[in-house]
Amino acid sequence: MAVFVPFKAVRPQPGKVGCAVYPYDVISPEHARELAKNPDSFIHVEVPEADLPDGAGRDAADIYAMAADQMQRLLRDGLYLQEDRPCFYVYREICGDLVQTGLIGCAAAEDYERQVIHRHEYTVREKEEDRTRHLLATKMNTGSVFLFFEDDGALTAWMQEVTERTPLYDYTDEAVVRQSVWRVDDPDEISRIEEAFGRMSDLYIADGHHRCASAVSASHRVEGEQASRFMATAFPADTLHLLAYHRVVRELGGRTPQALLDAIGKNFDVEMLDNDEVSGHVSGRHVSGSNVPETAPAGAAGDAIPLPEQVHRIHMNLDGHWYALTPRTVPDDPVSALDVSILQDQILEPIFGITDPRADHRLCFIGGQNAAREVADETRQCGGVGFLLYPTAIRDVMTIAGRGSVMPPKSTWFEPKLMSGLIMHCIEE
Repeated sequence: MAVFVPFKAVRPQPGKVGCAVYPYDVISPEHARELAKNPDSFIHVEVPEADLPDGAGRDAADIYAMAADQMQRLLRDGLYLQEDRPCFYVYREICGDLVQTGLIGCAAAEDYERQVIHRHEYTVREKEEDRTRHLLATKMNTGSVFLFFEDDGALTAWMQEVTERTPLYDYTDEAVVRQSVWRVDDPDEISRIEEAFGRMSDLYIADGHHRCASAVSASHRVEGEQASRFMATAFPADTLHLLAYHRVVRELGGRTPQALLDAIGKNFDVEMLDNDEVSGHVSGRHVSGSNVPETAPAGAAGDAIPLPEQVHRIHMNLDGHWYALTPRTVPDDPVSALDVSILQDQILEPIFGITDPRADHRLCFIGGQNAAREVADETRQCGGVGFLLYPTAIRDVMTIAGRGSVMPPKSTWFEPKLMSGLIMHCIEE
């Protein structure tokens, strides 16, 4: 059964909550340096290299010691405080129509090792070691592992009741996401949460695989109960919003657009898409050989973006045109049947020779709410080919992770991202 317990959180003073930042891996170096102009910003801990001169490599200084020094400064100067008793926290993010509400607590490193907590992707050793060194230096889970779970509705209903109380924090961040936190310190409610998770046999990682793996690694190097735990924010599965993770291949490998269409057409039915209405309604007509028009129709890269409306329908942007690709064969295996797998196995590897999507410089991954437009822009600028995918279903993630399998890299994009430096867990006793 799953372990999920309260902890004595380290958190900002109310007047400094706006100094929390987004995770290290979604902040560009340029943005990090801009944030670093504020001496109180948590960027000095989360991305310490932001304090190095522009262009300086990470080896120019001991960035982990820098992060630790900055963390101690924030505590010493009273910008951050630590709770005097263990608490849970209800955490809600609102971004436009997207609302996600979860619970912040501590999960057990042992649960990851005994596969109560399931992963759905592999970690990269270099990134895992980076996060481990950061954790060991700062002694803090500065950011949260993003978990989700199967809920019978009881925890969801209770969290909704909590959000009607006065929040501990309630502000809108720089990305115009409303961030709200409620502290839960009532002993009866704490017991209710622990018992609810104690009845769960499975938790799933949505985002933060490297944070999770690094916390487990650190648990073998540091003694004590707190070091055996890591901070996580757990959400009911049915309340989450998965977005697609799209792809752009930055070159055509010496092929003409028609040659690429011919190659793809061996395994896919190919339709050219026209936008009939500004609303984005899409109609299609089959194309082959010389039927490709010489001028871009409505719906080219500069107009409305035709997003896929169902699984196993991949939209492609090529030479100013949009196409719908429907695979003629869909494998029975749950992993191979994912659209990200079909794209990789039937187009990217056999046609472009992209065997390692993580390392191939020709392949660009683009996620987020504005990703479709970015795919169109990037494709036009690089002269390559872009692919829009239908979002992976949360149930597919649960099925694949639950059986101990992993998905191709960049299969899911969860948004909004969880903040770093908002609620933190100290691994020292």
